[in-house]
Amino acid sequence: MRIYYLYNSGFALLYGDTALIIDYYLERPHGGKRGFAGGIVAEEELAAYERVYVLSSHAHYDHFNPAVLGWQKAHPGVRYILSRDIEARVKAPDSTQYVAFLGKGERYGDGHVAVRAYGSTDEGVSFHVLMGGLSVFHAGDLNCWHWPEESTEEESRRAIAEFEREMAEIAQNVVNPDVAFFPVDPRMAADYDRGALYFARTVRPRLLVPMHFREETRAPAAVAEKLRDKGVLVWAVRERGESIEYEGGDST
Repeated sequence: MRIYYLYNSGFALLYGDTALIIDYYLERPHGGKRGFAGGIVAEEELAAYERVYVLSSHAHYDHFNPAVLGWQKAHPGVRYILSRDIEARVKAPDSTQYVAFLGKGERYGDGHVAVRAYGSTDEGVSFHVLMGGLSVFHAGDLNCWHWPEESTEEESRRAIAEFEREMAEIAQNVVNPDVAFFPVDPRMAADYDRGALYFARTVRPRLLVPMHFREETRAPAAVAEKLRDKGVLVWAVRERGESIEYEGGDST
């Protein structure tokens, strides 16, 4: 499976005849490059895949771009698996044929992929995807969101408790996924990686991919260093359009 970093929490996972696009929003290409290598999804590239699944974890502008809904006209094989909070923004009268809306605990399956929605500590959901024998988790905006310089002690305790409640269900059901995407947001200062490190310890993905860091690429590199000897491989993304090949616990 080849994985491309598109931007923020957006990724393209290409596996055989299937393309999985998650939380894509930024359409401006990077570095003058075209397509996945430029951090964007070009319709002509999608045409190479028999099946295309587009997942969006919630309606925030940096996780969902309504333009993705136009891909289905050019590529009838596109299917959308969207958080329920996006439903009000999908107006196509025949969309029920190719769009599934999921809330926490709900599932989608069609014989090629199986998706279960878990909770979030912000809007929307997180996703666990089974595809061709691979297990993939995308946290959306699930994280231990608290702001050490702004939150009161009580607010921080509530945020941590809420995060650990959501994580308890995930850790029970999502065990050693092949790839997991999780936020590391430098806006939280010293606690930017608290949620990601907790996730890595409890779920133990084979490959952890930090996300939601915008231009602050020092954040994923720092997480990779902290987990270097902990048995969790980390892809420290450096720029949009970068990609790796994942092969059952090894990446190059």
